[in-house]
Amino acid sequence: MKRSLIGIIIFAGTFFIGFFIIPNFGVKQIPQESPSFEVLVIDIQNELLPPKSTPTEVTDFISEIRNLPNFEDIPEPQFKFDLVDIFENGNRYRESEVDAKPGDSWIGVYSNGDDFVLKNTKVKEVLNFKAKDPDYEDEVRLKFSSNKNPLFVLKNSSLKPGAIKSLYHRPSPDQISEKNLTIKSMAHGYREQFYLNGQTYILRLAAGTTKDGTVVNVLILETEQTRQIVTYNLYYRNDVTRYDQIGDLLWAGDLDNDGELDLYISGFGYEKGGFTSSLYLSSEAEKGKLVKLVAAFETSGC
Repeated sequence: MKRSLIGIIIFAGTFFIGFFIIPNFGVKQIPQESPSFEVLVIDIQNELLPPKSTPTEVTDFISEIRNLPNFEDIPEPQFKFDLVDIFENGNRYRESEVDAKPGDSWIGVYSNGDDFVLKNTKVKEVLNFKAKDPDYEDEVRLKFSSNKNPLFVLKNSSLKPGAIKSLYHRPSPDQISEKNLTIKSMAHGYREQFYLNGQTYILRLAAGTTKDGTVVNVLILETEQTRQIVTYNLYYRNDVTRYDQIGDLLWAGDLDNDGELDLYISGFGYEKGGFTSSLYLSSEAEKGKLVKLVAAFETSGC
């Protein structure tokens, strides 16, 4: 429970920061001569925090982004959409982790090779599997009216059924293991380019610090005209432990069919067996920004 409460607090940045903490900030136009910048707009991903790092544990950390809000100053967000991950999480959940009932209407992201589509679907059945250990919650799985399971589903969203443009889809954990694939996580040094409708997007990870000096990993999305901080989490490193990444990019493309880039990412797994994911849509972004965090999902670990 404590872990979930911490995750909820960290998610708070999406709405509160944009409207209350930094109401006069916008997305800065990038001057050609400026190599760095102060924090402008922040959407906080659901992250779980290990112990704070100290100066002796971080010896080569050069901060590009400064004066980010402290983690404890970020209140709880109010998400517009409900999200349940199916593909990455393996369609296995504790009863308390999904709010889905037979007959519920959702819209799901489906893949057929390189083609991706949004389809309306219903929860046909919620399968219940009794926990072997009485100290653990029962496990549930979702069965949908469609023949094939979606990658993830959304409820109460404004998305419309139809074909969608996909630029990247991360293989499933099983596919990665079976084929021994090398997947590049969004760690320090991560930088990817995406091209959509004549626009180049750069997604990269930078080093940053909060107002109290805590060192953090900062995910940045930028175009030629605009730069936005998407999310950040705690950086921590010593001889045996490394928390130097945001997580993994799960999907990138145009989910809302507005011609601009959308992102679906997972959070770094501080707790073994836990899973978090966040959906960022361009059509919901405030004026002058690139994306906005609209939905998130979380399961508990061991």
